[in-house]
Amino acid sequence: MKIASLEASKRLVPVPASIDEASRASGAVGVTTYCDGAEIEGVDHHVRSFAPGASIAEDPACGSGNIAVAIHMARHCRANRSTFSFTSEQGLEVGREAQMHVDVSRSAVGDLAIRLGGHAVRTMEGRLLA
Repeated sequence: MKIASLEASKRLVPVPASIDEASRASGAVGVTTYCDGAEIEGVDHHVRSFAPGASIAEDPACGSGNIAVAIHMARHCRANRSTFSFTSEQGLEVGREAQMHVDVSRSAVGDLAIRLGGHAVRTMEGRLLA
């Protein structure tokens, strides 16, 4: 879902029960919002993803959410373009800044190829003991 502005996106207060109910009704796991503009210089969009039904209050770096944004843009905002790319920021509201880069290309028959990349920071480590 596209939000009108960065300020509006930052003011979002998720209501977990409502998000979970709407997600289940549509067969989704959660919801992702985005807006044009970002806090970080050189970044195109601010993204927020919520999946309380999967025990994720707010995902600081949601790859599937950013791909959903790319699909939305390809269908509604950039339908006349065969290729486009963007960068997004996410996780600022939960203190875990992430940036992702998305490349989209459309085939002659309209199929989309989407590539997503970014940098990760290890936040935990573990071992399996057999």
